[in-house]
Amino acid sequence: MYKSYLKIGWRNLLRNKGYSLINIGGLAMGMAVAILIGLWVFDELSFNKYYKNHETIAQVYRSSIFNGEREVNTPLVTGLGTLLKTEYGQHFKNVAMVRSRTEERVIAFGENKFVQAGYFMEAEGADMFSLDMVGGSRSGLKDMKSIFLSESLAKKLFGNHDPINQVVTMDARWDLTVTGVYKDLPKNTTFSDATYFAPLSLYIDGWATLDSWDNYFVNVYVQLYPGGDFEET
Repeated sequence: MYKSYLKIGWRNLLRNKGYSLINIGGLAMGMAVAILIGLWVFDELSFNKYYKNHETIAQVYRSSIFNGEREVNTPLVTGLGTLLKTEYGQHFKNVAMVRSRTEERVIAFGENKFVQAGYFMEAEGADMFSLDMVGGSRSGLKDMKSIFLSESLAKKLFGNHDPINQVVTMDARWDLTVTGVYKDLPKNTTFSDATYFAPLSLYIDGWATLDSWDNYFVNVYVQLYPGGDFEET
């Protein structure tokens, strides 16, 4: 019975080739669009879900009035991040300031030199964003002359050798000790392009301070304690 159905269907397709091609093409295109939309929705809904603490993390924005219209944006001043730590620290498990954009720097070890994109970040950020460490620990960015490398960058620089406690140079200017290696971050995360994290204090290095109110160059992130509520905070 099914064979006869298939034969009849096949004959109809051959008899009406043009009409059949239009229908089949439309169906294929519709399915492709539906799949793409589904993948896009999944990507949007899962954005930053990689971070284990994503429900307790928020980015701080500034609101201002310009030409009679309200604007909400970043970056922020370091003074705000420091104020949140010193005056309101009891409300937050972590407060971390991160350079507001990626910085492309030359990272070198011996003859291996690569221009890499990364971020300058306060030490608390490693725990806040639950970096998945494959070497070292999340507390490794406390020293100004330290650096975390992504697993892929560590492989490029050191091959199969252990990079922990090795010294790399940045821009032929700073000698930095590798204190941590983290798994590369997924594409649907805020810091997906980070091949390194270095201390924010290294970026500042004398030209600014952590309590400045006139240099807008950091993003500020806060993390509540488990069970905390952003509206109450």
